[in-house]
Amino acid sequence: MPLSEEQNKLLKTSDTAISFRSENPKKPGSKAWERFEKYKTATTIGEATNLGAQWQDISADFEKEFLTFADVDMPVISKRSAPEGSPDKEAKARSRHKPAQAHEGALSAPSNQDIANTQLEMSAATISILRTMMREELSEVEHRISSKFDASIANLHAELAAEKQARTKLEERIARLESNHDFHNKDAREDVDKSIVVIGGFGEKPMEEAEALSREVLQDERGLCDVTDTDTEPALALAR
Repeated sequence: MPLSEEQNKLLKTSDTAISFRSENPKKPGSKAWERFEKYKTATTIGEATNLGAQWQDISADFEKEFLTFADVDMPVISKRSAPEGSPDKEAKARSRHKPAQAHEGALSAPSNQDIANTQLEMSAATISILRTMMREELSEVEHRISSKFDASIANLHAELAAEKQARTKLEERIARLESNHDFHNKDAREDVDKSIVVIGGFGEKPMEEAEALSREVLQDERGLCDVTDTDTEPALALAR
């Protein structure tokens, strides 16, 4: 027969006083026999468990009457059920109430208010932990963003400095080129001989005719010394 609810509770309560048969009823040499030898001297469920008894051992020993309650008037489970109305049945019915009264304090269930308070406390603690985790995570994110921003600003300053330096070098180079250009132009202007005039546009006319034509055109010019040809094609004349 299955154990009743009261019997289950008592057999699972460490402080329940019990006693085992002194003679080992298990099969000699078996694991169960070895365990029974170790825990048969126990006087409470907790002591038997500490000595190696398992739940299967305790429940089976109780069903087979190898284990009895020491301070609780509860009949063990018998293999035969007594007829309805027999003294055994009436005694069993009366005994069902005694364990509950004896262990009322130990087996009483928590009230709804206690459960609600516990849940409320756990919820508050959980919320506090979550808030702490969120603050730490936000602080870490803020630190990462700040570091990236600082690095970006530093890179931007470096790029601006490099660009400014490159522009300065370019301006210096342009200034040097302009200075050299002005110097060469000045030298070129000073080297030009302004006393010689080059005359062209004679087409395919021979050099002699070009020279004669140049003399004719420039004969009235003051300071004209001479007109010579350059012996080039097309014909050019030089007037001095």
